[in-house]
Amino acid sequence: MNRLNAAYDEDFHAWTQEQAAELRRAGAERCEHGWRLTIREQRRQLSKRLKQSPSLRPVTVQELARVYAEARADAADESELDLARFPTEPSFTLDQALDPAYPANLFPPEWRV
Repeated sequence: MNRLNAAYDEDFHAWTQEQAAELRRAGAERCEHGWRLTIREQRRQLSKRLKQSPSLRPVTVQELARVYAEARADAADESELDLARFPTEPSFTLDQALDPAYPANLFPPEWRV
């Protein structure tokens, strides 16, 4: 009898808790990979548009400030933390936001395109 069957037979409740934890972990990893791919694709699309129409860069810088303010409010609401806990200004530039490997702890250098 393998360890999995033994755990199932010996303590069903503990086994269900272990299985639930594993499913949550696997789901979180899948979601994390998905949002990384989404961010990567959106960065590509925006970079492409800015290369096609460089005059959009100043507008994009302004939009970054606007959407950051919205995202800040959304993050406060979702996390149920006070809005003041979130920086009022982004801690990154437009060029960093478009960098496929920024921030390095989330997007390693091999992700550069």
